[in-house]
Amino acid sequence: MVSNSAFAAICVTSGLYEHFQYRSSALTQSIYEYVTKLMAQRAKEYQEAEDEGRPPGQFWTDISAPKVLSDIIEAIVGAVYVADGFSSKGAETVYEKLLKPFYDKHITLKTLSQHPTKLLFELFQRQGCRQFKTSTDRKEQAGNTHTVHILVHGVVLASAEDSDANIAARHASFFALDALEGDSAFVARVCDCRSNTQGSGREPQADSEIEEGMIIE
Repeated sequence: MVSNSAFAAICVTSGLYEHFQYRSSALTQSIYEYVTKLMAQRAKEYQEAEDEGRPPGQFWTDISAPKVLSDIIEAIVGAVYVADGFSSKGAETVYEKLLKPFYDKHITLKTLSQHPTKLLFELFQRQGCRQFKTSTDRKEQAGNTHTVHILVHGVVLASAEDSDANIAARHASFFALDALEGDSAFVARVCDCRSNTQGSGREPQADSEIEEGMIIE
């Protein structure tokens, strides 16, 4: 819950970002693009939730946010904490009035889904595969983009590109799950972990390198 992406979404949906003063055309454009994407995704998620009879979920996770928006939330909580003589009472009030309603509405057991890379990790393990990993290429000349590949025994199963490495990894994992659903025999074709284990009579050593710490917020 406490992440830059969630704080940025709260900053926008609460209207706090409208009171932020700055003199940077680049930052103005970045915030405008983020707000436009976020509100469109929010409207889409709310409509789908209504159609499906469920609470609205986390509509902000696949959108890269300017860090300054999450900094605004952190600065407000910090300022209140200091102004109250380092008492938590005021900060708790900010949480109850600003953060908790947002979390209660969008982050529940019904809407909190597993990260796609975690699902992929578990799927490979269930099939006995130990040689899978993510690989990230960074291209500074192309707008500082990150390309994430999902590799199984050195074979690229899926790839995705985004300016945010976390989002690229999330999309790559979604694509990998889709690819496996369409080709259920993929792992059996490229993976020999089970046969090597049986031949050696030893338990397989985990060689997976799914970078969960990098991509899960």
